[in-house]
Amino acid sequence: MTPPRETSPLLVASRDGDDPSALTFGRATDAGRLVRLRQGVYLDALAWVQSPAWERPLIAAAAQALRQPKAIFCRETALLLHGFSLLQPPSHVDVRVADNANTGRRPFRSMTGAASQRRLEDLLSAAKPSSRTRRQDLTRIFQSIPNRGFRYPGPFHPAQHSSGALPVTVRYAAGLIDIPLPELSCADVSGITLRTEPLEFVLLDTVHRLPQPAAVALIDAFRAGRHRLRSAGTEEDLNRWAEVLPSMRARSRTRRAWDLSDARAENPGESFSRVLIHQLGYDPPDLQTKLTLHDGTIAYVDFMWDSAGIAGEFDGDQKYLKAASFGMTAQEAVLKEKKREDAIRRLGYRVIRWDWSSLQDPRRLDRILNEAGVPRRRRASLV
Repeated sequence: MTPPRETSPLLVASRDGDDPSALTFGRATDAGRLVRLRQGVYLDALAWVQSPAWERPLIAAAAQALRQPKAIFCRETALLLHGFSLLQPPSHVDVRVADNANTGRRPFRSMTGAASQRRLEDLLSAAKPSSRTRRQDLTRIFQSIPNRGFRYPGPFHPAQHSSGALPVTVRYAAGLIDIPLPELSCADVSGITLRTEPLEFVLLDTVHRLPQPAAVALIDAFRAGRHRLRSAGTEEDLNRWAEVLPSMRARSRTRRAWDLSDARAENPGESFSRVLIHQLGYDPPDLQTKLTLHDGTIAYVDFMWDSAGIAGEFDGDQKYLKAASFGMTAQEAVLKEKKREDAIRRLGYRVIRWDWSSLQDPRRLDRILNEAGVPRRRRASLV
């Protein structure tokens, strides 16, 4: 079955307990026609299954905003709203809470009510006819994306400033923005806006809490303007909200991420690759090196160790999955890439390639780089 031509709207039951719509939606959920995103907020079940994994956290955030219009979204959810690409889809919707009782992760729950496993298998098969239905797929897809509550950073907590001409919390409140959700593949979220913290605030509040590859990928994107505002960010921009950093350790981790960042990285996979290359002890490569091929055309190489005559390419799936947007089939894209690689080799360079699976297992990337003869400063200890 192909995806629906029109996106499916989020359905909201009345808060009135006597409203029959809630009962109707509940029956449709038990029948496997709807999924329950939040109490009283539903979506067509097939639209949920067909939605890309990256979009489901945004759908869940939209449902939360419909139930709690004054909710303030933060951290990874806010980063998605600001247009950043993360290394993996968030498993929770991040929101601000005013008291400790509401902090932490909420438990995962099924969104399918009493729907039978056979019905869920049929939905998965209809959305992905070529894939084999597995129990873990059902659990993963039909498991809720619950809230994860965080208290306001210390200097911005409402209870901590009761005097002074201009409390810091006024500045925080003035910085909040309402961001309309982007157009999604299968869910109609038009007209829904989410209240979110400023971009620089969110980065400083999040980067130091992440593993180094994820942190550097975010700073790379910030410096390159790969976010909603489309403007290159500077260290001075970040420092306007420096008080959000809670400790010397947080400042140190943010500093290291900034020092490793490079605006020339074109996607999170390239950022991840560069951090692993650094951690494995190899010489830092030049990025996006411009080469003039024998036919006069220009090629840009992701990673270059010119002194060793080695060109490195990160093979992300998107260049092939999005081939249709350039008027090509995936097979044509693969062939074009092979011809490009052959042309680079004719210039005298050795071309090495790796993909996401190599980044998930640094030993694989280490073997690729080492066997190619990439120069290194030290040998890292891989645990």
